[in-house]
Amino acid sequence: MSGEISGLQRRVRHISPHCLYINCRNHLLALCLKHLMPTYSSLKDVDSVLLSLWKLFEYSPRRLTMFQEDLQEMYVMKSYALVKAMSTRWLSLEIACGRVIDRYGTIIDILDEIYDEKKQPEIYRIRFCLTQQNTVAMMMLLCDVLKPLSHLSVYLQGEYVNFTHIGTHVRHANDTLHDIIQKVQRPEIDPELKFSKIQELFDEITDRTQLAMRRKNLQHTTPDDFLRTIGVPFIYSLIAEVEDAFRCTPVLQALGILDPRNLPKNIQEIPGFGDDEMDRIANFYGNPKEDTFMNYVTRCGSDLNAPVKVCAEFKAFKHQMFIMSIHP
Repeated sequence: MSGEISGLQRRVRHISPHCLYINCRNHLLALCLKHLMPTYSSLKDVDSVLLSLWKLFEYSPRRLTMFQEDLQEMYVMKSYALVKAMSTRWLSLEIACGRVIDRYGTIIDILDEIYDEKKQPEIYRIRFCLTQQNTVAMMMLLCDVLKPLSHLSVYLQGEYVNFTHIGTHVRHANDTLHDIIQKVQRPEIDPELKFSKIQELFDEITDRTQLAMRRKNLQHTTPDDFLRTIGVPFIYSLIAEVEDAFRCTPVLQALGILDPRNLPKNIQEIPGFGDDEMDRIANFYGNPKEDTFMNYVTRCGSDLNAPVKVCAEFKAFKHQMFIMSIHP
């Protein structure tokens, strides 16, 4: 619907050329990971295996009981359910990856028990995907990478979100992602990161697939190999996607001067506040525009009859806003 070529956005702008389109920011954030799936196959594998694993236990009370009670009690672990997650559900995806990593050995054991009972190909496929080193490594990396983006998602869903402050929060999230790149490339990975357990899980995968790897003459993947070929390029690509998704047009950004929350705290800064932004707004809405769509031309006059007068009125209005913000 929001297509710029022939969708809703384009058709509304043809009727009213002064209209500015604002997409749902949380939807844009959700699509960032989706856009990277064709490039990173291991990301697609994580998305697929998490959903398959959730369905496996969700639709079978018997299997769910085996997972929650039998094996978890045997390992003296806290019992909890797996979470349904998809690439467009940031909060649940982070939790789902973390729970699979925390219960990795338990999950593999329960899959082996189920497969030994009925030899179902679907169980074998899930088990095979969960013993692929790149898939597990990507799952661990997502546990750390999705955390700052989940915080950003929560902020965007807040009741009092400030549109003009979104850029600051986006930069903070991307700075955190850059920090993660530095931390995972150190000889000693920060123990606060879930990815710090990567060698431990790789060793467990090797123990569980050693016979099959000897038969097929497969080579081991090291954590450094994964980071060099997949992990670090993926984080850089995600940073670029987030930056691109949250680009704001100059006019939309300029409208932030009308939000009292953006006023300076010091009255001495009020005289120079927002003058350039108001000029930008006045020039955009104070000039006639035309739009051509499917060979039809739409023309409209200016929404502001006297842009210069509007700029002058704003100089007085911003002082009133400041007074009202102090004495609401």
